Amino acid sequence: MTELPSLELAGRRAVATAAGAGIGLVIAKLFAAAGARVAICDLDNAKLKAVTETAPSIGVSRCDLADARDVERFARDAFGRLGGVDILINNAGIEGPIESIETMKVEEWNRTLAVNLTSHFLLARTALPYIRQAGRGAIVNISSVAGLTGYPFRAPYNASKWGGYRAN
Repeated sequence: MTELPSLELAGRRAVATAAGAGIGLVIAKLFAAAGARVAICDLDNAKLKAVTETAPSIGVSRCDLADARDVERFARDAFGRLGGVDILINNAGIEGPIESIETMKVEEWNRTLAVNLTSHFLLARTALPYIRQAGRGAIVNISSVAGLTGYPFRAPYNASKWGGYRAN
């Protein structure tokens, strides 16, 4: 196994979405271990409780990333608690419906794009003034190969991942 390069993030402030488990949680824990102050969000209260128990230095918040007001509330709260943000990891992504667009409900389309794309935009827009004020920082939008090739019957997922890929 290849060893990861060491990170030095002392004094940095990092926020990661959908980080109650999986890639987001690994990133949050890695950043915290490297000295960053970290805040995360997730929709699943049980996952957030587990993070609080296993990584108490990581601040947790419940957030529905499909709800623009909840995203903006989370951003204000997290950035406020940390005193700003230097690193934003837009990790959130849902699979969305797997069906033909002929039968797909517009609500399913909208929810997928809201979580996978619009939440990334809203968080980046809110983070930019903090990053500019700090004079440094990074916004990382995590996408997928579906942003390049697409999958059959996955129109909203493909569209959102293409948008996330191109936003980088």
